[in-house]
Amino acid sequence: MTPYNIAALAAGGESETLEFKKTTAEQQEAAKTVCAMLNNRGGMVIIGISPNGDVTGQQIGNRTIEDLSAEL
Repeated sequence: MTPYNIAALAAGGESETLEFKKTTAEQQEAAKTVCAMLNNRGGMVIIGISPNGDVTGQQIGNRTIEDLSAEL
């Protein structure tokens, strides 16, 4: 996904199939959302965008990816 794609999604706002999380500190909430989406029509959770659509980005390391994978 390119920065242009991310900006376009952020500009469109959240929906039933798209949700934004500002940081990986919200990984538990993100996992619950992913589960709900998998039980419905699917969708995407993008970390690094605030709920109002501001693209903030997120620096992550290998440990962050491991923690998020374990949460999911």
